[in-house]
Amino acid sequence: MIVDKKILDELTAKAKENPRLRCNLDMRNSADDQSQRMLNALEPGTVMPIHRHKGSSETCICIRGHFEEYFYDENGKLTDTIDMVPGGVVLNIEKGQWHSR
Repeated sequence: MIVDKKILDELTAKAKENPRLRCNLDMRNSADDQSQRMLNALEPGTVMPIHRHKGSSETCICIRGHFEEYFYDENGKLTDTIDMVPGGVVLNIEKGQWHSR
């Protein structure tokens, strides 16, 4: 799959239409693939609750726009904030790490 401007524009349009203000494109090989390989379009105002993935890590890259990735300890206390911008960092979130954006 090649992710081009057309795919990004379509995903953004779907996110804007969605009441949750987000939409994702599943990029896994199959439903049995245990990875977190998805392309997410998140619009301002979407709620991304604190969560973790017990069985896999997650990689975050900002392609368009801007967001902050938040990290929490086991008690829900904020421990770090990473500013995510296009051309910035590639963030690998270890399995089991509590996070949100």
